[in-house]
Amino acid sequence: MKVVMSYCWKDRALAVSAAALLTRKTSIPEGQLWLYGSEFAEPPPPELIDMGVNYIQSAKDSQSYPLGPNYMFANLMALMEREGWDEPVFMCEPDGFPTCADWYERVRAAHIAAEALASGCWIQWTPIQHYNGNMVISPAILRQLPALKRPVVVAWDCHWAELIAKYGRVNPEIMNPRKDARTYPLKFYWDCRNHNGERPAWVHGVQNFSAWERIDERGFE
Repeated sequence: MKVVMSYCWKDRALAVSAAALLTRKTSIPEGQLWLYGSEFAEPPPPELIDMGVNYIQSAKDSQSYPLGPNYMFANLMALMEREGWDEPVFMCEPDGFPTCADWYERVRAAHIAAEALASGCWIQWTPIQHYNGNMVISPAILRQLPALKRPVVVAWDCHWAELIAKYGRVNPEIMNPRKDARTYPLKFYWDCRNHNGERPAWVHGVQNFSAWERIDERGFE
């Protein structure tokens, strides 16, 4: 399973910090982590590449929302096909974080167990039930949905919601906890439990460095 962490110019520093910690503190296999930057964001520093982190840059995207993420998603789908990727891809964002050192194995195993072309956590508090940018997707889905390579105007995760859902299943190791307020303390995310009552391996939503700082300082206690 490849891990592709996308970032724009606003969260480039967070993505660089996240990639370094994933490499140093968790069991992600060497060569399986990719930073995916907007054309308007700086590449990662050379020392991160020296650590074995791969880098790809989006082209012809946008600095506006939702066109920026939409172009990056479509460009990633096209790249997967063009490069002949055949293993699942965990699309993630630096405002998500792992809760355990073996998060990679757990997310991958749950995706395989789902026996689906996509797996993630349903976002259920919007009119359109959908996955977001923290999901596992298999390149084989492009044989069923080649239009995923085409940029759209509405946020891609909402625009393609019904089609991706047709081929998707729940991945209990990924969680997008419901948010009724703009911010929550880190403890809210760290204490999240999935529908099985277990702590998921990957939690999305902390839009600052606090989760990564905790992992760096305290590990996964």
